[in-house]
Order: sequence, then C-alpha cells, then structure tokens
Amino acid sequence: MSTYAVVSTILVDIGIESAAVSDESYLRGDLRLDSTELVEVTLELKRRLGVAVRFPPRTDLRVRELCALVDDARAGQPIV
Repeated sequence: MSTYAVVSTILVDIGIESAAVSDESYLRGDLRLDSTELVEVTLELKRRLGVAVRFPPRTDLRVRELCALVDDARAGQPIV
C-alpha cells in the first residue's frame, strides 16, 4: 500500500470525507484538522507504519508533504 493510500485511509478513519482528501489538500486549512486530530494521525502512522513523524510548528502541511515526511522517516528506519 502506498504512503498516500495509508495517509488518506487514516484521514477518512478519523472522520474526513474521502472526497475532500487529495494530495494538494492542506491538513488544517482545507481538511480542518485540529491539534487533537493531528496527534491521532501521528499515532496511527506510528501504529500502521512504525514511523514517528513530527509536524513542523505553525505550518499547515499539504497531504503530499505529510506523505514525503513519512517516506523520509521510513527511509531512515532500519530494515528488519
């Protein structure tokens, strides 16, 4: 499963309508995620992919930027 597929599934699972999710959607501005929901996203990424992602402070990431952060974190993980 692609990183985008995992991220979009997580977003839908926390209540975002699938039609609203695109790689250009801003997490806060377009999808209206609050700080609690952002924490849920990070916890789900850790649970599903085993990666810890930190959101840059006071930055509204696009979904594609979040996917890039996840990919970078996955690349830095030791292969088990």
